[in-house]
Amino acid sequence: MILDFIISGNQEDPAGNPIPKVKLTRQQQWNPKAQRYAGWKQYVQAALQPHLIALAADMPVIDAKKILKGGGRYLKPITLSGDLRMDIMIFWADETHADPESIYGSIADAIFVDDKHLKGSFDFSHAEDKKGRVEVKITIPDHE
Repeated sequence: MILDFIISGNQEDPAGNPIPKVKLTRQQQWNPKAQRYAGWKQYVQAALQPHLIALAADMPVIDAKKILKGGGRYLKPITLSGDLRMDIMIFWADETHADPESIYGSIADAIFVDDKHLKGSFDFSHAEDKKGRVEVKITIPDHE
């Protein structure tokens, strides 16, 4: 099964560049950089949420429980590990962007409970319309 969605810009600017992964210690979790990153992860989850709802509606209950994490909003929603694949295409709004590998990591961090065995790729280009976005394609294996 394939799950496609688009993340437009970021939570601060819907036409801006995506936000890179941030590594912080537990003591640093309340600083502005950490709060900005937390906002980005929620923004990514919000972009994915309508697609997850549609996916769950089309799935048998057992499969949905294997793939989708229960609970409230803004939790990492996909629980599967192994055999998952995420491919992203980044369209930069301008030259003030992070490295694409860090963008891949930030999106994976936002939506997967365990991304240790996540496979995939990233590519990038400059958006002709100067509106940053990320096109995300997640391939989830069929479970029987």
